[in-house]
Amino acid sequence: MPRFHFKTLHGTEVYDDPEGMELHDLKAAWKEATRATGEILKDIDGSLEPEREWRMDVTDDAGQALFSLRLIPETYIEGQKLKES
Repeated sequence: MPRFHFKTLHGTEVYDDPEGMELHDLKAAWKEATRATGEILKDIDGSLEPEREWRMDVTDDAGQALFSLRLIPETYIEGQKLKES
C-alpha cells in the first residue's frame, strides 16, 4: 500500500509528518487530508492570524507533491485588501 505524508504549515510554523500513513490510493489520501484539515481547523480556536496562510501539503513516500489544501485569511479595510498575498 502506498504511504502518504501530511505536512502542515501556518506562517513560519511547520509540522512535518515523517512517519506518514499507508492508504489505499490517492482518493483515500484526499479523503484523509480533508478530514484531518477539518479537525485541525476546528481546534485552531482563534490562533489563525490574518495574512498568515494555513496549508496542508500531501506528498508520496518519495516526497513528490500530490496536492495542497490552503486557507488564506485576508484583511480588508474600506473594501480594499490590506496586503497582497
